Amino acid sequence: MNIRTIPYKWLVTMVFVAGLFMELLDTTVVYVALPALGRELGAGHAALEWVVTGYLLAIAVLIPASGWVGDRFGTKRIFILALALFTAGSALCGLAWNVESLIAFRIIQGVGGDGRQ
Repeated sequence: MNIRTIPYKWLVTMVFVAGLFMELLDTTVVYVALPALGRELGAGHAALEWVVTGYLLAIAVLIPASGWVGDRFGTKRIFILALALFTAGSALCGLAWNVESLIAFRIIQGVGGDGRQ
């Protein structure tokens, strides 16, 4: 099957679903990896809570503005920017050298995660 034969609305649907899947997978992976992250980074429970909370706060803060931003700059453009931010944040999380950097990179992921919703 040639990608050019797939109707545009189905391509958009597939990309959107793939983006949501990435976000759900990321959340699941982080919850499963928290004990190992704590051992590797020498972080306590309070710091590890911020790994999850920083991501959620970034999403929660940006949700009210996401509709306006999409209308103002175009939903396709914002989705691509959000996907790039989420991907960059994911790569940076993999390179995190301490829990503070991991929290900061998770916030970047959260900013990207909001635009994909």
